[in-house]
Amino acid sequence: MKKTLLFFMIAMLAASPLLAENYILTGWNDLGMHCANQDFSTLVVLPPFNNVHAQAIRVGSYQNPPQIVTQNLYVTYEIPGNTYSVGKTNFWSYAQQIFGVNLPPNIGLTGNGLTGMMTPDSNNFIVTGIPITPYTDADLVHEDPFQLGLLKLYNQNDSLLATAQPVIPVSNEISCVSAGCHSSMQGILNRHDNEGGFDPNARPVLCATCHSSNALGTPGHPGLPSLSQVIHQS
Repeated sequence: MKKTLLFFMIAMLAASPLLAENYILTGWNDLGMHCANQDFSTLVVLPPFNNVHAQAIRVGSYQNPPQIVTQNLYVTYEIPGNTYSVGKTNFWSYAQQIFGVNLPPNIGLTGNGLTGMMTPDSNNFIVTGIPITPYTDADLVHEDPFQLGLLKLYNQNDSLLATAQPVIPVSNEISCVSAGCHSSMQGILNRHDNEGGFDPNARPVLCATCHSSNALGTPGHPGLPSLSQVIHQS
């Protein structure tokens, strides 16, 4: 009888909402493999730009189902082993010319860096435009295209509740030249010699200025094929 009563009391305590809550944090990237230029001095296909989402789930019980939560919580992000991007690419030397913005070092086009706070967005958290490169701090030569981010979930008391490690895919393998399609980046611009008003020496050139790009959300010039189309026709 005593054992039965003890078991019943333990079960009731386990289901009690007064006990500490447990959380699960999930994280994911929504762009897939993001290929960015490493050199921005001649022509530009894509800038460094990665998005990460996170979702916090309060663990449930047989009485209370799990809940997706954002209220009174916050999520930070970082990329262990990849703490800076300036010097791994010359993007910041040309950002003003290409995109018309004067960016602080290691800050991307949306104002976010390689570490910071994620923003609540409906039922999840998000950070956009992380300016990550495929080179870790320890190896500036060989690409690491599948780096792990580190997300941390905290409550209002700054207590760590859960973590997640989503992959942030990134590569500089745009391969216009290395794949053998073109002899050089300048050679791509020189192929536009017959286009009226185009100066192949006015560099750098953002391809999506003339050719529409779904990735950058640019409309391009009327009558010209999209950037994706001209790349795959070449």
